[in-house]
Amino acid sequence: MLTVIVSVWVLGLVMSVGAAPKAELWSRWQHHNAQNPAQIDFTFWNTFLAKYVDAHHPSGIHRLRYASVSAEDRQALQHYLAVLQTLSISTYNQQEQQAYWINLYNALTMSSNNSPPHK
Repeated sequence: MLTVIVSVWVLGLVMSVGAAPKAELWSRWQHHNAQNPAQIDFTFWNTFLAKYVDAHHPSGIHRLRYASVSAEDRQALQHYLAVLQTLSISTYNQQEQQAYWINLYNALTMSSNNSPPHK
């Protein structure tokens, strides 16, 4: 019986030590305008993805064809990112903010992994 009690106590101690701290959002990230129906224009990003994503890869995983991205599209991507970064995101509703952060993150990731094709 003592072994069971000690085991439960040790397990509880391990779980409390390994538990993640409670998330506390900064007030900066909580600002939004629930009444704002405005939508951010993601046309460029959608077109870019349609052009360069391989949705039929044998792995079943969609993959971006980094080496196929043209120099013009790389430059256009940089412009798109610059435009996105000028938006006052706290004026949008939460759903639009979520789409913004996801698309910005993905475009930045693509941009940082996108080197010119080898010749």
